Amino acid sequence: MRCMHVSRLYCTHITSSDISEPPRIESNYLPHPLDIGLCARHILFLQTLAKTEPLVSYLKPDGKRNHPTAFLKDLEDAKANTRATSVPVCHYSGTCAMLPREKGGVVNVRLVVYRTKKWRVVDASIMPLIQEGNCQNFCLCCGRTGSRSHEDRPRVGGLYCVEVDLMRGISVQCHANKDDITYRKD
Repeated sequence: MRCMHVSRLYCTHITSSDISEPPRIESNYLPHPLDIGLCARHILFLQTLAKTEPLVSYLKPDGKRNHPTAFLKDLEDAKANTRATSVPVCHYSGTCAMLPREKGGVVNVRLVVYRTKKWRVVDASIMPLIQEGNCQNFCLCCGRTGSRSHEDRPRVGGLYCVEVDLMRGISVQCHANKDDITYRKD
């Protein structure tokens, strides 16, 4: 089960001063019994749909499933499967929101973290709200803004390297002329 739009607030926490340690991410999806019930009933409906013609003739009976709990008999099995296999597929946003500090913001319009001088956040986490569509265009603009904010700093090989999507490992390299942008999947 994939949760396209998380209905509850989530948060991230830095757990160590070691940069190789990942942050603790509390996704907080499906916290209410109604959320689990709706997803479980949806899975049961999809299972019923898969048993009807013409779809059933294209599927292998009792074929391989993604999880041992995927063979469902009743609503409780569907709820257990929902809890075991649900993952968010949204980009985390709002964890370092670009808002005034009084309203809970973390970065200013120059992407500098409040109460610091050089620490910038240049990724989707500065969006204060979750958007409906893909945030790729926003991340590209964010990367360009981040590269412009580094113009006064020394460059290595004429490049400004800005991490745009840390969850997927995509970085953007903005060259000195600011119009030549290359993408790299790390």
